[in-house]
Order: sequence, then C-alpha cells, then structure tokens
Amino acid sequence: MSSLPYARFGQAVQGRRRELGLSQSELSGKLGISRQNLIEIEAGRRLPQLPLAQQLAMAFGWTLDQLAGFLPAPQASLGLHWAFDPPPGINTPVVWTFIGGCLTVASSGRLTPEFAMDGLWNPASAQVNEVAGAADPASTLFVAGCDPFLPWLWQRTPHPDIRLYIFSMGSQSALKALKDGAVHLAGTHLFDEATGQYNRFVERLPFPVRRWQYLHWEEGVMGAVERPENWALREPGSEARALFERHRGIDGQAHIELDSHWAVARYIRSHPNTAGVGLRAVADALNLPFYPWTQEPYEWVTREEWADDRRLKAFQHWLKSPSVMRAIERVPGLTPWDPGSVVR
Repeated sequence: MSSLPYARFGQAVQGRRRELGLSQSELSGKLGISRQNLIEIEAGRRLPQLPLAQQLAMAFGWTLDQLAGFLPAPQASLGLHWAFDPPPGINTPVVWTFIGGCLTVASSGRLTPEFAMDGLWNPASAQVNEVAGAADPASTLFVAGCDPFLPWLWQRTPHPDIRLYIFSMGSQSALKALKDGAVHLAGTHLFDEATGQYNRFVERLPFPVRRWQYLHWEEGVMGAVERPENWALREPGSEARALFERHRGIDGQAHIELDSHWAVARYIRSHPNTAGVGLRAVADALNLPFYPWTQEPYEWVTREEWADDRRLKAFQHWLKSPSVMRAIERVPGLTPWDPGSVVR
C-alpha cells in the first residue's frame, strides 16, 4: 500500500473511520458516495474532490487542514492558492502551508525577516516542486501583521511543533489577508473611531473570529519631535498612519511612505530633521527621541472555525509560555498583556 500515491491519506481516513466505529457502508452512506468510492480512497488510489473532502472532514470532526495534512507534500493540495499575489511568470522560490484544505503558497521574497524556501514555482507546469529541507505544509503557519518584535521573539523561543512564516503589513492589510484566506493569523492594533476602542473592527469581518491578547505598547512621534521638516509615515491601512491622520491630518504634509516600523525608524535615524509615527520600543532601540500619543493593545486574530487547528493551538500555547512573557518584559516599552488569553 505504501507505493500507492495517496497511501498515507488513505490510511488516515481508514484509521479515523475505525476510531469512530463506522463501517465502510455507514461512512459512505453519510457522505452520499458509493462504498467502492470510499474503498478507493482508503486504498490510497484516489483523492476526494473539495466538496467531498469538506464532508469527510466534518464527519471526522476534523478541519480541512487536518485532513490535508495527510497528503504527500509535493502534490499536497485540494487546490493551489497563491497568497497576496497572482502566480508569477518566472521560476520563483516559495514557502507553503495548508489553509482551508488548499496548498497556499507565497513568494519567499515577501517573508520577514529572512529567506526561506519550501519549493520552486514552475509557471510552465503550474506546479510547485518541493526542495530539499522543505517544511511540512501541515506544520507551518502564515502570520501577517506589523509587530516588529515577533521575528525576534520567535527566533529565541520557537515552538518545536510548528514553523512560523511572517509577512509584514499594516493591520488593515493583515485582516484582509485573513479574510482572503491568505494567512492563518492577523495582528492588529486598529483604533475603531465608531466605538472609541481598539480592534473592534474585527467584529465586522464576515465570519466569527477568535482573538488572543498579546501585549501593549506606546505609539507616538519619534525623531525630530519639535519641528520636523519632513515626515516618514507608514502606508495607508496601518494604525500608525491612521494615528498620524487623527492627530495632524495629511493634507499639505510632506512625507515619505515606508512599510514597517523598523523602516520608518531607520529612515529617521539617517535623516535627523525628519519625524515619524512609531513605537517607543523601536525608537528606544535606535536611540531616537520619542513623544507618546497613546497606548495600544496588539492582538492576534484568527477565524473561529480554525481555532482548533493543532498549529493554531500550538501558537496559542507558545504565546502563553513563560519564556515569551519573559522575553517581552525584557524589551523596554513593551508590556505583556496576558498573552494567549481569549479576548472577551
């Protein structure tokens, strides 16, 4: 059986069916397929199409990602989905994960902060070919947000069961990526003007969400806080940009746009007459003057339907670990906020 293309997948289906005490006839009846069809799947000779895979996962009490985790990695998809960008027209290094039962890939060039590669996209064949040392896509998480310290935290206190791929973007872009099924987790510190509270925007997403507490930080002006000749600002859709617009407005303000808190701070350090909106912790790290405007809660958000995925449970467990708490406490300007606890 091991020589068949989908042997591991078939064994997993058969094993779970037996765990639940179901016969092949009973399970095939629940799924609305013939017993012979199920026999072919359990034998590893064929894969279910997406609608049947969704029924199978529901019957087993699994997520689609759990089910897809038993697929062989190079072909591991019930569909191939490109996160963030259309498929490129040239051979491109990519990283991968399972999201919603699809093999989801992203260009390695989008990663923060360092290069990784699980496969090579071949536009001629429209396939991703696995490379040596590739991660198991069933054990990887795509995370989007603007937290400038997450890569540092993960490098020092990694969770042994998952690999984290981090994509830097503002809160609104991160939540859009979550909505589009491009990432498992979105980081946000958006202020909601309608309610006067932070992160209430997520309640208007078109699906139920699970929110995890993480940390608080101060955000304000750094650099030439008295009389700046120019401004270095984050991109529209980021909370740092929204905070600037609430305090100063954008009309007539000369500015340059940059895509991360570190990029803004480094630009300011190289241009002493420039100011920007950013975090005290980042300003302190680069020895920049800082004037606080507000204190903000940063949260991690996922879809409620994914919250029982073992990778997301591992991430929550990592957030709750004492090592993460101690690491956050060591950074001046960051305050742990009962990390990993569900926001009510």
